Amino acid sequence: MEDLKFKTLSLSHSKAIQKRLFKLGCRWAGSLDQEIGDAEGLNIYVYENRMYHNFSKDHFIDYSGKSATLDDLYNESVINPKNEDATKTKIDSLTVEVERLSKLVHKIETDLAK
Repeated sequence: MEDLKFKTLSLSHSKAIQKRLFKLGCRWAGSLDQEIGDAEGLNIYVYENRMYHNFSKDHFIDYSGKSATLDDLYNESVINPKNEDATKTKIDSLTVEVERLSKLVHKIETDLAK
């Protein structure tokens, strides 16, 4: 997962973000803890699958992670951007293979028709 930052809008919003991040394999920094905390009003940051939080508006602006929303945590290109590239490469490779096989089938059909 790429590095992300979240502005929490309420306690329930914060808990929903934390719960989804835990399902994606994140942990609180400095521990293996996956306990949902009362992080109302806190910004949540993800760095190398470790979660951090604070109240600082300046830190939120300065943090280089991508600003994200809860909905983004259900978007494959956000949570696993490298997989999207790998998938495109596989699709391109399969497209080439299908074209090659189509030409081969056409040639065989033409030869059989003779």
